[in-house]
Amino acid sequence: MSHIDFVIAFALTIGIILFAIFFVNNNFSRDFNYFRIIDLQKSESSLEGQLFETENDKSLVSNFNKIQILFKEIGNRTHSEQINISLEPVVNKVHVYDSFTNEIRSVKITDGNKVFITFTLSFSSYEKKKVNIIYYGDKTTSIDYISSNNEVEGKIISEKIIPVVSQEKCSSLNSTRYEDAKNIFGFEHQFKIILIECNYGVEPPAVANIISKEVPVLIEKSDEIILASKAKVMVW
Repeated sequence: MSHIDFVIAFALTIGIILFAIFFVNNNFSRDFNYFRIIDLQKSESSLEGQLFETENDKSLVSNFNKIQILFKEIGNRTHSEQINISLEPVVNKVHVYDSFTNEIRSVKITDGNKVFITFTLSFSSYEKKKVNIIYYGDKTTSIDYISSNNEVEGKIISEKIIPVVSQEKCSSLNSTRYEDAKNIFGFEHQFKIILIECNYGVEPPAVANIISKEVPVLIEKSDEIILASKAKVMVW
């Protein structure tokens, strides 16, 4: 083999070796990123579940009760009707909402072992409307309702427990050191939660694999009114 042939063969060998190293490193980096993203997705799902799905010491939610009532106009005319509902026993943080979780203004009076809620609904002829009574406390044992003109009839459709992000729990989380919170959740990654009156965590870096998800939630504001909102959970 001539000197020139040796140089050419050596250069080709080095080139093949470098290409192999590049190929292996490129595949390794791609696989590493893939598995890291999968790991981050699992971590986000775990954190989301701990925060928003079930009431416990770690979560941000408390269990509220929701009674859904269907009212129907039966007088064959357009008018407003005053509705009076009584709940027994006395419950706390009771408010009235339409089917889109918009508050319906109401007056609450406690008398003995009952709480009375009064509000007004507007109806067209034979119109049907769903109303949600949401409250905090033990499940009611008695629900009664009457209308002012007896031209509206009501029927309870459902009673169920719903998780609501609690201001008390948000305040407790905000007073907890970040590293302590990570230990409580058993969380190794970094995270940030963005929510009305309930932001927590550290700012994400400008460049990183970040898993971000918006989670539909109900949140209790500082005035006790419940809103339908979205919590943004970021993990990296």
